[in-house]
Amino acid sequence: MLVISKEEVKSLLPVAEAISCVGKAYSELSSGTAKVPDRLGIETEKGITLVMPGHLSVEDALAVKIVSVFPENQSKNKPAIYGAVTVLDPSDGRPLALIEGAYLTALRTGASCGFATGLLAREDAKTLTMIGLGAQSRTIVPAVCAVRSIEKVYAYDPDGVVAESFETEMGGEVSVELVDQTGTAVSESDIVCTATTSQQPVFDGAKLKAGTHVNGIGSFRPDMQEVDLEVIKRASKVVVDTISGAMSEAGDLIQAIDAGVFSEDEIHAEIGSIVSGEKVGRENDGEITFFKSVGNAALDIAVANEVLKRALDRSVGTEVDLG
Repeated sequence: MLVISKEEVKSLLPVAEAISCVGKAYSELSSGTAKVPDRLGIETEKGITLVMPGHLSVEDALAVKIVSVFPENQSKNKPAIYGAVTVLDPSDGRPLALIEGAYLTALRTGASCGFATGLLAREDAKTLTMIGLGAQSRTIVPAVCAVRSIEKVYAYDPDGVVAESFETEMGGEVSVELVDQTGTAVSESDIVCTATTSQQPVFDGAKLKAGTHVNGIGSFRPDMQEVDLEVIKRASKVVVDTISGAMSEAGDLIQAIDAGVFSEDEIHAEIGSIVSGEKVGRENDGEITFFKSVGNAALDIAVANEVLKRALDRSVGTEVDLG
């Protein structure tokens, strides 16, 4: 079995090149060729651990991801997310690789935002507000920059140390302005991305200007809500990774439904249906569009499969004999 580290994943698959991988995963999800059961979550007092298996028939890829999300870790100078992905041989179930999963999760999350932005944001979008500056943001911003000519990133995080770290890491790639509140930044942005574990909305949807695209990727439980009801009400198109996943886990939408301002029937499309041409993406420059993702193992499997292919081609990784 091949063990592939975080740094090796980074070197093998840049964020911009992972975007096409998640596109294939979304296509399989919507066409029905992906087999991805509901993920199993085990909650403790400090966090949650998720087990996410799946198989992509077209890509012929089989894998299982285990990921833990412990938000309080950040106050202890530890990552909030740990994970590992085991890639299996679809022909006999043999473990082929163990891949560091926390960065791979961030990689596929960033790639999914880039993919959605490519389909739903205005072609002339130049400004981005990034809310939540942890590990996910470090891949989201490069992915968005890969599909749109972003000139300015407004960046917000309540943790000043995290914000400064983001500016240091990303400032060399794009112009970054740290802000101490989100209102003005959101009102001046063409794209807004949220990557937090907040249970309360992190910006005022009334501040969005016409034509803005919003990616909400942080909330993954019914009690979590990054975007407020105003975003849902103002969005011309609400697009999700999968309808079943959104209706069971996307607190942003579930709480809007409970409040009576939205319904499942108002979901415009799964993003894979836009890829296939079954549904349309952005139709004019005045639309506010909202992509809500709760994550799906299909994305991890597609990205992990590509990482493994490249590792084998380039002789990267460490071989381990499990006996």
